[in-house]
Amino acid sequence: LLHDVLEKTNATERDIQNLFSKEILTIVLELTDNPSLNKNEQKKAQVKTAGLLSETASIIRIADKAQNIHFISTNHNLNWTTEQKFEYFEWSEEVVQNINGLTDLKSQFMDEHRWARLKL
Repeated sequence: LLHDVLEKTNATERDIQNLFSKEILTIVLELTDNPSLNKNEQKKAQVKTAGLLSETASIIRIADKAQNIHFISTNHNLNWTTEQKFEYFEWSEEVVQNINGLTDLKSQFMDEHRWARLKL
């Protein structure tokens, strides 16, 4: 996802806008963590701001969390303890539950969330 590109590479906001559009950049910025915050603060900020996301950004946020949970629960080479995995699952659930609307999509996320817990 493009927010990861901004967070983890040397790509700039201008690069995203030039390659895609100003509209896409706006969505990407909604989903990009503030680099001046430490990881725990970034996680708290995602929970706090989940209800402020646009509908498009909310859909992407839910899809991103669902994909991450699927990856974490099925990747046996991931060097995370079971406790770390459960902590990620709990935090991602909190983020998704704080998103406004999208009841059906959030329900689908929770189904994936439950299956992922069973896989651990």
